[in-house]
Amino acid sequence: MSEFGKILSGGDLRLIGENISVILKVHTQNDFDELIKCLFHKDRLIVMRAADAIEKITISKTVFLTKHKKEIIGLYTAKRIFVLTASHSSVV
Repeated sequence: MSEFGKILSGGDLRLIGENISVILKVHTQNDFDELIKCLFHKDRLIVMRAADAIEKITISKTVFLTKHKKEIIGLYTAKRIFVLTASHSSVV
């Protein structure tokens, strides 16, 4: 697990955990690239907190998102297809 994954893991789903410390550690594109990897983690708590941190970071550093545009759109599309498929499969 990455350094960011370790920081973001654990605790209550309703709390943002150590997001502030993660946000303060992201200074470069490489740091941001490592944080983006947390969006693909199997633990939804890490994914949620990473998304929150990414949102806050990119308010002032939008350029960090440029190289991840396709990944993020693909992630959104995959999740949307899964949700739509799951909602239709439960209809009998």
